Amino acid sequence: MSTLCIASVGIVGSARKVVEPDQYSGFLMDQSQLREAQSPSGATVMRWIDPKPDMSKYTNVYLDPTQLYPKPQPMVKNPQAIFNGITGYYDQAPKFEIGKSLPLAAGTDPGDTS
Repeated sequence: MSTLCIASVGIVGSARKVVEPDQYSGFLMDQSQLREAQSPSGATVMRWIDPKPDMSKYTNVYLDPTQLYPKPQPMVKNPQAIFNGITGYYDQAPKFEIGKSLPLAAGTDPGDTS
């Protein structure tokens, strides 16, 4: 049983639109296929989209829980409940949409379905 993992990479520079290879984070093993694009917010990002995904190879999808970075520090003005609401929304919205196409997995192990 296969699980589809989805990753999104956004790289934004202040003076330059594209990050030089020597500045890559190392998160992706091969960043040579990343192409410049515009995010919905208008920011310049580097991304790769499979032009012909074979969805028949996948039986379910696992989405990691959302993490805010840097980790916010709750304060009176911004209590933890606000951050919980933000991460809750970003956890549920993609699951709702992706769940229309493939079942959601409970974990990353094959056969781990919700």
